[in-house]
Amino acid sequence: MDNVTLSPEMNSVEETGSDGPVMAAANLFKELHEAYPQSPYLHFAWAASLQVALQGETAANVLAACVQAHPDFWLAQATQKQNALFNWNPFFLPEFSNQSSAQVHPVIHRMVSTNVLLATRQGILPRAVIFLRDGSDEFAVSKLSSSKIEFVTTISEIKTPQVVAINGRIHDDPTNPYQCEITQCPLRPFGDKSRLPYELFVRQDTYDFVVLDGAGRVKYSRHMSPSGRMKGVHQRLAQMFDTKEGPNLSTSEVLNAIRRHQSIFDPKKIAY
Repeated sequence: MDNVTLSPEMNSVEETGSDGPVMAAANLFKELHEAYPQSPYLHFAWAASLQVALQGETAANVLAACVQAHPDFWLAQATQKQNALFNWNPFFLPEFSNQSSAQVHPVIHRMVSTNVLLATRQGILPRAVIFLRDGSDEFAVSKLSSSKIEFVTTISEIKTPQVVAINGRIHDDPTNPYQCEITQCPLRPFGDKSRLPYELFVRQDTYDFVVLDGAGRVKYSRHMSPSGRMKGVHQRLAQMFDTKEGPNLSTSEVLNAIRRHQSIFDPKKIAY
């Protein structure tokens, strides 16, 4: 939606009136849903676009209808349960394409400093992506293309608050693979923005690993499937997300928890 301006701090929407372009976009999604009622994605996109147009009550009704019509569509179910249509709205997420040399959205460029799991928008749906910043041009594309790359998710022994880690290895040097780690405390209050990347990630059948250069262009990307062990951890995390609502956490509380995790966890000893 051209009238939505995104930033890491705050999103803004212009011309949200009933006759404005944002509502026109919502009406287009309504027409698409009516033409293809079997698609849960278009049904959900209609609800999300109504929320962007500040038609909250109507958006909630459409979302409820989507949940009823598509009971197996996790995203609609969780969004309704967690009252998260605003915070989890795909049209408030930066659009992402993994096309080689493509310039990423400015929000992604600003948020990727080292390695991070981000919620992006691909098409009309949200999708979690693992990003790695190669600002010093350490990796040659040819080396990345030929190297074994693997990831594993860990539920940390640090429970208060619960730390979750995503560890990766790039075997560019078989005797000394590059190690990367993404850590977060994603069990926050229902509907919190910090939950979304991990809620998505643990339910995705596949995920993208993307290396950005210093200028914010896609240097390399790989479409990956989780290992059997990783799938098992993701199933456990999905059950936790379904049932557990965590506390609001300050930045210092999150950092302290991550430091405690890192003090007892050796990434080199991980079994992938």
